[in-house]
Amino acid sequence: TRTGLLCIYISLPVYLASFCLYKKAYLVLGVSLVILGGSGVVLFQSTGTVRNKVDYVLYDMGQIRQNINSDNQLSDTRRLLSDRLGWEIAVKHPLAGVGIGDVKDVMKNMYDARYPEFKPETRGHIHNQFIYIFAGCGFLMGFLFIICVLAPLLIYFKTRLFVLGTAYLAFVLVLFWEPF
Repeated sequence: TRTGLLCIYISLPVYLASFCLYKKAYLVLGVSLVILGGSGVVLFQSTGTVRNKVDYVLYDMGQIRQNINSDNQLSDTRRLLSDRLGWEIAVKHPLAGVGIGDVKDVMKNMYDARYPEFKPETRGHIHNQFIYIFAGCGFLMGFLFIICVLAPLLIYFKTRLFVLGTAYLAFVLVLFWEPF
């Protein structure tokens, strides 16, 4: 749910801004962004759903900062911990990584050594595609992957294919919290 909402909340203003800037409709852009921003504030204040999601994320972040979540049951804590472990793998193996096929085994070994109290079903995998590539392939291939991923985004916006650019931007955003 949060993934879809975040993609919409980011994609809509980006599309609107791109299209309006291209058409030089600055007044429309300004009014639209004020309306979107005002709607966001009203929705946040009047509905519990968005506020509860924000409160949950803040609570979970506090838990991980204080190292309280010892059973690894909170969603954001699991994701952040697994990404942190993935980043450690990437830093320890910067040239060639550990191999895409071996990332899962290396993660399992790290959990076994550092967090034996975590049940295997609650142990997370690397949730960030970029960190996953860095851990599996090393930094050189990771940067090549980033260039390959971002090139279409730049091409879409440069060629004024705003709908495709915005949809592709949503895809790129998803790579930050889900590996494929």
